[in-house]
Amino acid sequence: MRMINKRSRFLLALLGVHHRYLIEGAASDPDLSRIVPNEKLLVENFSTSVNHRQNFCEDQEKFNIQTKLDDSDVNLKIALKGKHINIAVSNEPNFVNFNPDMSINPDDPGLMIVLLDEMAKRGGFSWRDSFVIEEPPIGDQAWQDLLLWSVDTFDMSANWWFFTSERSSL
Repeated sequence: MRMINKRSRFLLALLGVHHRYLIEGAASDPDLSRIVPNEKLLVENFSTSVNHRQNFCEDQEKFNIQTKLDDSDVNLKIALKGKHINIAVSNEPNFVNFNPDMSINPDDPGLMIVLLDEMAKRGGFSWRDSFVIEEPPIGDQAWQDLLLWSVDTFDMSANWWFFTSERSSL
């Protein structure tokens, strides 16, 4: 059974993810203890030698054309259905809980993992076989540098990012 701490339950409730789903739905989820970072996606922070970001432009164009032909509203809820999203997951113990072997802790995966699972469930995409662990910036590297690098290198950065006026202008 998946155990979620009180702070995470509160934040999830604010987002509309019900605790009942987290407990009862956990039984139908694949075994979280087998979920480890994908070694094929490993890249050193701030390295520009590798890029795991996918191009969804062609899919978006097909989606837009089909929407116009159907004369219907764009339903972005299904835009990523069936896709495998490459995600850099923060190594932040307040939001993600890893075991010593760096697999996701099945008893308390942490808020970030639960949110990724919920987004994947609602969007019909997968992420568990295509994630890496993202380390915090070191030395003269700033958090904003990490954000920009991670979204240029992966499809998504699952980190506790704060909205700033400077970032909104990027």
